[in-house]
Amino acid sequence: MMENIMLSSLAIYRFLLYFFPFTEKILTTNVNVMAMTVKMLYIIIFIPNFLIRLIKLGMVANTFTETGNMTYVSNPQMDLADSAMQKSYFY
Repeated sequence: MMENIMLSSLAIYRFLLYFFPFTEKILTTNVNVMAMTVKMLYIIIFIPNFLIRLIKLGMVANTFTETGNMTYVSNPQMDLADSAMQKSYFY
């Protein structure tokens, strides 16, 4: 998801520079804003993803200590964590 956002913004940036050369002043002055936006997007995507992975790791460890088997599939709690991870990219 993050890569799609960055590629889309870069495509728009290049399109504006190529077809509307007068926008060069506006776009080059906003380089710092763009860099800050990219950093914030990485942070916003990283934090929920990291937390959900920690939760899943705890679930796997708990399942292993209870049953002695490591299972990653056919577990309703694991499916819930997977759907939460997918939704974190879209909100």
